[in-house]
Amino acid sequence: MTWLQALILGVVQGLTEFLPISSSAHLRLTAVAAGWPDPGAAFTAVTQIGTETAVLLYFRSDIWRIVTAWTRSLTNAAARRDPDARIGWLVIVGSVPIGVLGVTLKDYITGPFRDLRLIAFSLITLGLVLAVADRMATRAERRVAAAQQAAVPQTAGQYAAGQYAAGQYAAGQYAAGPQAAVSQTGRHRVARRPKTLDDLSVRDGLLYGLCQALALIPGMSRSGSTITGGLFLGYSRAAAARYSFLLAIPAVLASGLYELTEIGEHGTHVSWAPTLVATLVAGLVGYAVIAWFMKFISTRSFLPFVCYRVVLGVVLLVLIGLGTLDPMAGRAAAYVSLGRRIGPHRPFCPATTRRASSSTDSSIQATGRRQLTSGSLSGPRPRSSPTSTHGRTPGPFSPSRCE
Repeated sequence: MTWLQALILGVVQGLTEFLPISSSAHLRLTAVAAGWPDPGAAFTAVTQIGTETAVLLYFRSDIWRIVTAWTRSLTNAAARRDPDARIGWLVIVGSVPIGVLGVTLKDYITGPFRDLRLIAFSLITLGLVLAVADRMATRAERRVAAAQQAAVPQTAGQYAAGQYAAGQYAAGQYAAGPQAAVSQTGRHRVARRPKTLDDLSVRDGLLYGLCQALALIPGMSRSGSTITGGLFLGYSRAAAARYSFLLAIPAVLASGLYELTEIGEHGTHVSWAPTLVATLVAGLVGYAVIAWFMKFISTRSFLPFVCYRVVLGVVLLVLIGLGTLDPMAGRAAAYVSLGRRIGPHRPFCPATTRRASSSTDSSIQATGRRQLTSGSLSGPRPRSSPTSTHGRTPGPFSPSRCE
């Protein structure tokens, strides 16, 4: 990986990590569009440490409050009723599903899940689901606004006209404000206020965690899946986004630290120095994106992101269907780069990588080792030799097929 590639991929990671459009998918697609090797799941995970550092800085007051409340709850039973302590516990619980599935499905995450067809379907599917959730949130907000406008002024006017006793207002039956107006029994009963993080329950925390696990599939988007789940659970856009960012902290940091050993490993094309540059750039850009995004969703819907996801997914499927785009584009180039490191006398066979493009990285490395043990270091064999050194017809991974 060159310095320019690291810079561009870092900017892409920072721009897309917190938007519901999938950063892993955009890193993959950026490499494909530029004709670069696939940066891989390890590079994505490590650069996310940079964007997660931006979360730690932007939400530092919230995080400090949650951590201190959670720490007190370890020894003080009464402190466990604190909403901040409960959020701390639920962030831990909600991180378990993605942690377990991430380790279990690692071979799929680094291999078949990076197929562009799967990414395209993921972009479209979650885009449509997000559209439904966002529509529900918009309708709920409108009902609340209508109830506030219809109920509060009316009761105030009736009170001024003497239709209600002052005692009723003193008792809080009418003067509790907009929230009371939408929670009273009667015709405004259905207009319930959106949930805040103070309403977070164990059930909601577990469901949030399951939604986050969908982010293991490139194209789903960590923020997109958790925000969508939060909207379906009745949370406001701001609350769903805020908890989405907080929930990601343990999982992203753990994933990045877990994948650190993969960077610069023998047989990979991603080295340490460019990865560090990309991580730093991603953090700086990510901080600005968080600030913009939180302001954006306070007054607008997710419709622009929905349209972008669906259009991008459809374009990918059309290009793949026309044969213009290889669904495993970029993966073969990464394997070729890996093959050049296997042995100085025998570069890794591009034809082999195309046939095995749907396999995992570990199977490709195993193929490279088989080439070494089958005598590939002895130099090229003439094409006229139809058999291997063992007298058998060359298979698809035989050295004679790679001359």
